[in-house]
Amino acid sequence: LTLTLTLTPTPTLNPKTLEMIIESCREIAMELDPVEAQKKIIGQTCRTLKADRATIFRVDEVTNELLLQVAEGAKNIRLPLGRGIAGTVAQTGETINIADAYEDARFDQTHDQKSGYRTHSILCGPVKKPSGEIIGVLQVINKAEGTFTETDEGILEILCSQAGICLQNADLFSQTERSRSRFRSLLDIINALQGDMGLSSLLFTMTREAPRVVDADRATIFLVDERDDELWSMQGDVNMRFPRGQGIAGSVATTGSTINIPEAYEDDRFNQGVDKSTGYRTRTILCMPIRAAGKIVGVCQAINKKHDGPFNDEDEEVMGAFLSIAGPIIQSSQLFQHMHGERESEEAAGNEFSGKHVGKMQLKHAGSSLPDLSEEEAEG
Repeated sequence: LTLTLTLTPTPTLNPKTLEMIIESCREIAMELDPVEAQKKIIGQTCRTLKADRATIFRVDEVTNELLLQVAEGAKNIRLPLGRGIAGTVAQTGETINIADAYEDARFDQTHDQKSGYRTHSILCGPVKKPSGEIIGVLQVINKAEGTFTETDEGILEILCSQAGICLQNADLFSQTERSRSRFRSLLDIINALQGDMGLSSLLFTMTREAPRVVDADRATIFLVDERDDELWSMQGDVNMRFPRGQGIAGSVATTGSTINIPEAYEDDRFNQGVDKSTGYRTRTILCMPIRAAGKIVGVCQAINKKHDGPFNDEDEEVMGAFLSIAGPIIQSSQLFQHMHGERESEEAAGNEFSGKHVGKMQLKHAGSSLPDLSEEEAEG
């Protein structure tokens, strides 16, 4: 890690303040965990500028928004670029120093009204990579004594510069660690699939483990029934069927093309009815074909990428590797072969599959991973 101080012309800093800045930069530079890095930046910024609060917003390049991570596992807050004080700084790259927040039209007073907190002074600056690309905004609230000065603006610029380097290093470190963990998980899953298990156990294992491959909340495996031209899946004790070619999963099963949806509710193929009936909120979807011997034998649909982002190219690559191994294993299973040959009744297949019910589902898609539906919901 490199400790870099970019000093711009500012009023003369006394030795104590300069020492505090250097110490803050050193503390910030030592943190490699992204969440802890943001906490360290906020703490050191408040300490150095003698402010009551500070906040870091990160730029989401996919959605063109500012992202505020409230807490790990909690729903993040998003703000459009160009809106409000932080959004304006992110868009223009210029520092904003406000002596009285309530006198500035860009300030949103609703947050104070809800919390009972009173915002007086605000100092807000862009956080940039060494290349100059804006990756975030550092906003400081309520100077302990008086308002933020021109000297404070210079100090904030130094802290923002170091914060940019810190966050870039932390992001790279985190990405490397996630990639290592992902591939370790992939190897563990592949080893588990190599065991001698029936189709029921195989699908249960794939459904349970597939989310780990792409860091998703949940996943569903749909198999192709060529005789009836349908897709079917097991959810708990319920075996569900719907016409092949219908909705998101059906489109993938028919075309063999991956579908990666960053916002489910903006896609016409997504059926919001399942979410409304279960209370689950589907945001992102990654749906990919499962192939074996040149044929599509099923579809894997992952739902809701964790860490509040869409599925990316790396997710597609890793999931593709996983499915390329899972496909031949599915095809070689006894029940799957039975489905595509001289098979018994659907009820017999359902019993072998450990399901209590086989229902024909007229679904526009299977977009919400069909979470824990009861038999009555399946029939409805």
